[in-house]
Amino acid sequence: MFPFAQPAGFVTAHNPGGPPIAKEVNDARHRELEAAVAALGHKFFLAQGGRHGRAHQETGLLILDVSPQFVNEMGVRFGQAAIYIWSATEFLLEACGGRDERKRSCSQGWKVNHISEK
Repeated sequence: MFPFAQPAGFVTAHNPGGPPIAKEVNDARHRELEAAVAALGHKFFLAQGGRHGRAHQETGLLILDVSPQFVNEMGVRFGQAAIYIWSATEFLLEACGGRDERKRSCSQGWKVNHISEK
């Protein structure tokens, strides 16, 4: 069962363009992203993103009830190569429009194996 009424999107403001930058700069960029999303009235959770099995993770936001276009625009604004969209039917990795004119995406299905009652 999908936990939200509408799709949710993950975006980070860390390491624009790819190469790692100073933690203090990433933290400031993250606060800027939080402020931008909050100013537009969107609800969000803090989240971590990164490749499975890799030590490198980036703090970002899981933004609720948003269009893929909005999340993509935030990704472009904060210099990201890609964003994630999570819906009832798929988990989508999408290239940010300002970074790759071919706008590539990779859709993967998902399922819940167990729901904890904690």
